Amino acid sequence: SAFQGCEGLTRVYISNLSAWCKTSFGTIAANPLYYAKNLYMKGKLVTKLTIPSKITEIKDYAFYGCNSLESVTIGKDVTSIGRSAFDGCNSLESVTIGKDVTSIGDSAFDGCNSLKNITIPDSVTSIGYRAFSDCSSLTNITIPDSVTEIGDVAFYGCSSLTNITIPDSVTEIGSSILSGCSSLTSITIPDSVTEIGDKAFYGCNNLQEFKGKFASEDNRSLIIDGVLIYIADAGTTKSQVVIVQQVLQFPIALLRLKQMHYRVLQVS
Repeated sequence: SAFQGCEGLTRVYISNLSAWCKTSFGTIAANPLYYAKNLYMKGKLVTKLTIPSKITEIKDYAFYGCNSLESVTIGKDVTSIGRSAFDGCNSLESVTIGKDVTSIGDSAFDGCNSLKNITIPDSVTSIGYRAFSDCSSLTNITIPDSVTEIGDVAFYGCSSLTNITIPDSVTEIGSSILSGCSSLTSITIPDSVTEIGDKAFYGCNNLQEFKGKFASEDNRSLIIDGVLIYIADAGTTKSQVVIVQQVLQFPIALLRLKQMHYRVLQVS
């Protein structure tokens, strides 16, 4: 926490972007940007950031809270985006992720509430915990089939997101992964899914349809082996998700649901 308590900081000046990207910050407060919010490169305010070639990773907290950033282009050699690397960059509107990136770290873009859309390249295999949570302006996101792991709370609070397709490569839909996505109207769940986590769709009050293997004929419900699991009832509090008691009898290998807090209904 080298700069902890330095609340008077308003600017951070650097001369070597490659060196900055390689800097290891032990905590959020170890990065002066946590307080300063504005990054200057060779005396000029950085609004458009391009990560140069030969940088293989963006370290944890590298640009945390950098409100001067409006766009980011991540170079072709970068393979990983660290924890909270762009967390809280409130002015960030566009991100281009290079085709060599394989992992997007926990909270990498958490709280980037000006970010409107993002395409994840097919090199990415994992999306971390809270990676895009509270990106309240995000309307579209494309998740490729290369992704096998999506962390809990990954898209929590993305209140402008209208639809999302979970790729066939994913087997688990994490806890609160889409909780609070109040504009979400449609979700596609692939055949590969074997687990749906706690509060996965909590607060999705405009959810109108499910698509995929487990969708009912009218696409309003999720049904597994004749058992009603979820009901989408847009415009009412019922769309908070309904879970039936029989689901507890399902073999874990088929589907393990952990949403015990929801209202339980018995389906005859």
